[in-house]
Amino acid sequence: SGIQDQNAAPAGVGRVARLSDDHRGYMDIDQILRTELTAKQYTAAVDPAREVLCLACAGSGKSRTLAYRIAWLLAKGEPPAGIVAFTFTVKAAESIKRRVAQALAAVEVDPAVMGAMYIGTIDAFRPRI
Repeated sequence: SGIQDQNAAPAGVGRVARLSDDHRGYMDIDQILRTELTAKQYTAAVDPAREVLCLACAGSGKSRTLAYRIAWLLAKGEPPAGIVAFTFTVKAAESIKRRVAQALAAVEVDPAVMGAMYIGTIDAFRPRI
């Protein structure tokens, strides 16, 4: 049998249910980011700036950090239509999209919101302007 948290926010509003042993506990988006990211990645993911430029070497966790930043923004109530993530390559865009979908699932935000945001190359975005 599970333990129910009476104070838990509804799914998709910054709280996530996690199964732990034989009971159900809740972690908020900040706890999830602290668990899933390094300290530097966490700092970048929760930066209050409206625009963020993420430059780092290959394998440093850029895609993971950006994915969790997008999940954090959505969990905090940002409208998905206001989120634009540019990459240099289609391969990088697909990687970030996949990671964003995984991060959204982790924070119980419906992955269908991905259709309202743009994640892709600058060249592919130009016709939208």
